[in-house]
Amino acid sequence: MTNFSKSTDCPTSLTLVAFQNGDIPVANSGDIRRHLTECEFCVAEVEFYERYPQTAEDVLEKIEAAEIPEPLFQLAEALIGKKRDLRSLDKLRNEIDRASEIGN
Repeated sequence: MTNFSKSTDCPTSLTLVAFQNGDIPVANSGDIRRHLTECEFCVAEVEFYERYPQTAEDVLEKIEAAEIPEPLFQLAEALIGKKRDLRSLDKLRNEIDRASEIGN
């Protein structure tokens, strides 16, 4: 099974929007076209932009507006090893457990 996600080899969302909108000259789009023959994730992203047209400004606004909740940020730090102290992970687990108890 393949990993359906953006990789470091993938063009940015801004590049894919520009490609989909025809803002990239055909002479410069060969690398993107080749990439799309191999990457299902980027094909899906381009198809999304085809169905729901975006501008580069739309994408930039969404990127700038995206904010990671503090517990998720702490979890990410713990998981990628930037924090050796797993208290953040334990704190997040406790919050999830409490929320589950309240919901039941």
